[in-house]
Formats: sequence, structure tokens, C-alpha cells
Amino acid sequence: MDTVSDFKPDYIDVYYLTPPTSEQSGKTMKIISSADLGIIEKIATAIENGKPVSTEKQTEITNAMYNGNNGFWTYRLEFFSESYPELVYRLEYTENVNGEFYIGRYDEKNSYKIIEIDNTLHESLLSLLDE
Repeated sequence: MDTVSDFKPDYIDVYYLTPPTSEQSGKTMKIISSADLGIIEKIATAIENGKPVSTEKQTEITNAMYNGNNGFWTYRLEFFSESYPELVYRLEYTENVNGEFYIGRYDEKNSYKIIEIDNTLHESLLSLLDE
């Protein structure tokens, strides 16, 4: 699938990755699960509307995601779909103390890319935590 919308998600799990992140030796803590299609669609749209970042920013964010950084909080998003019951669409998400939000994903050439997204995912996570 090229995009999370192509995957037709109907369920999401969100995990907080403690520094150093899952690439190292941190812990993974499940914080949210939801089948709210309205929220899942908002999150998918925010990801699809994301903008590429500069090479310098790409390096900074990738390092923060992999190694942990005090100014960043990193999460793993796992989307599930009844259309593809044996698959999980997994993305990394990070936000920093400056209120910037990023998604890490592999592109069609299988290289890791960082995109900047708006605050939709952040706000959606907050609304799910309040439920």
C-alpha cells in the first residue's frame, strides 16, 4: 500500500516508545486503541497531506526517533484493516517540545522519509485519551 488510506484502516493501536526507542532498548507501552472511523480517517488524511522536510531536518528527526531525545516523544502507530486481516500498517510518529509533528515512513523506493504533519494526530490522540 502506498498510503494508509489505501490500507482501509478500521482500527488503530498507538504505542509510546520510551527512550531509547524500540530500535534500541527502550520499552513499548500501549496507550490507545480505537475503532473510531472518524478519528482514523482524520489521522490518515493528516498523514497524506504531510510535507517533506529538509535533509538536515530529516537527519535530526530520524535520529530522535531511533535513539531517543529529551525534546521529542516518539510513538508507533499500528493500523489494522478487515480488508487485510493478516497485515499491520506501521508508522513512526514523533512530536517535539516546539509543537512540531512528524511521521516516519518508507516511500515507494523503500527509503525512509520524514514528513511534517499538522496537529490533527496530536489532537486526535488527546481526544482518545480523554475518553
